[in-house]
Amino acid sequence: MSAVRIVIVDDHPIVRHGLAGVFADEPGIDVVGEADSGPRGLVVIADAEPDVVLMDLRMPDGDGVPAIRELVKNRTRGRPRVLVLTTYDTDRDIRSALNAGADGYLLKDASRTELVRAVRDLAVGRPVLAPAALAALLGREAETELSTREIDVLRLVADGLTNRAIATRLRISESTVKTHLLHTYSKLGAADRAQAVRICWERGLVRPPAGRDPALGTGRQAPRDPGPSRRWPVAGRDPPRGRGKPGRRALRGHCGSPPGSRPGLPVFVTSTGPGVRRRTSGGSPHRGPHGCDPGASAPAA
Repeated sequence: MSAVRIVIVDDHPIVRHGLAGVFADEPGIDVVGEADSGPRGLVVIADAEPDVVLMDLRMPDGDGVPAIRELVKNRTRGRPRVLVLTTYDTDRDIRSALNAGADGYLLKDASRTELVRAVRDLAVGRPVLAPAALAALLGREAETELSTREIDVLRLVADGLTNRAIATRLRISESTVKTHLLHTYSKLGAADRAQAVRICWERGLVRPPAGRDPALGTGRQAPRDPGPSRRWPVAGRDPPRGRGKPGRRALRGHCGSPPGSRPGLPVFVTSTGPGVRRRTSGGSPHRGPHGCDPGASAPAA
């Protein structure tokens, strides 16, 4: 049996090179061409005459759906077969590609084994559909069970890591992290990463770190209980003002000691407009019982 000839059409060079590397190690599969857009892909496909085309959906210089329509209209003996390989898993994208004539639909989070098997299946005429694509055809909701990798990503999100940090930790690309998150949002019905983590906490899929409150979202710590307040929080400051006469407050009469803690009388300061008149009800008018000036640091009320 002759080798399966494939052409890769994707606007990201690193994706094309990565896929070419995957198939280079597979016996019986040869990469015979690459292109970065739908229109250029049609030219390469016409020259290379492949058995299978791996086609991305959205590309800046020409999307995959128009190219698929053109391929299906002009192909002979059912060749080439088209496998859509993309990150988009909405019903609209899936139905658009399948209605255009795509023979298979696979997401980019598929494993190497799944991708190779899909190419071999398409080469012999067997259709290939990701679970999301099958669900779109059957009119049912996609499977809502999270994959192991999606749970790993969410656990790191719950720890407050950024997409870049998660990619480094799991040794995957940042775009792959975003794809996992998008799939997770869709499966959980979440609007953002905080809501997705909250739902997983409630389902027991992700355990919050110690001291972390799920209600506060990701990356935030639960507030600490400050405990009972002290009546004299800082030595030397005035006590809290009561409901007494406005413009008049009691100060400590013993060099910052609270009134009543030692024998003596408190000092009062009364505001009189631009100036301040100081008067005392005990001790020296200039020096307190301990040799300090009772009103030296007292501001106007």
